[in-house]
Amino acid sequence: MSELKDLVKIYANDTENAQNNRLLADYYYNSGQFAGALSFYLRASERTDTIDLQYYSLIKAGRCLEVPGNRRHTVRTLFSHAINIAPLRPEAYYFMSRNHEWSQEWIPSYTYANLGLMLTSGAKDSKNIDLVEYPGKHGLIFQKAISAWWWGKCSESRELHKVLIRDYFKVLDQTYLTAIGNNLNIIYRR
Repeated sequence: MSELKDLVKIYANDTENAQNNRLLADYYYNSGQFAGALSFYLRASERTDTIDLQYYSLIKAGRCLEVPGNRRHTVRTLFSHAINIAPLRPEAYYFMSRNHEWSQEWIPSYTYANLGLMLTSGAKDSKNIDLVEYPGKHGLIFQKAISAWWWGKCSESRELHKVLIRDYFKVLDQTYLTAIGNNLNIIYRR
């Protein structure tokens, strides 16, 4: 509780400081208090001229609304805004693709993953603000592989799954390995 008290004191001394808003938002987000986090992320994004902080705050605000799952349009608006202010960063493409995948909207899911792979390096950018929920380039490849399959691009999906195993096996966590294994079982049964 002392961490929250310290953050509130810092915030109270300068409520218009974007960094103070972000720190409080991060605390609430990491505590699972997404409604509180949302308002401070939005305040942070509105109070900074720093593109990295705007980008980070918009994505985290979108993530706050994804958790309850009932604000899909608003989530996509926040991710779209992030793409528009930093189109060479990969994270918003990944989150947008995944959001469409959850709604079984395969063509937009594929499109955003593909754009993320075409327009960005796909790499995490930890020198600026790191969005730890973004797995890295393999996340975009995975999103493209899944949506390709359901869109009827079966050969492309098979090839992308092979790329994931061949090039990213060492960085894939168990969740991805299980999903890829399950996908390959379905893909090669056909």
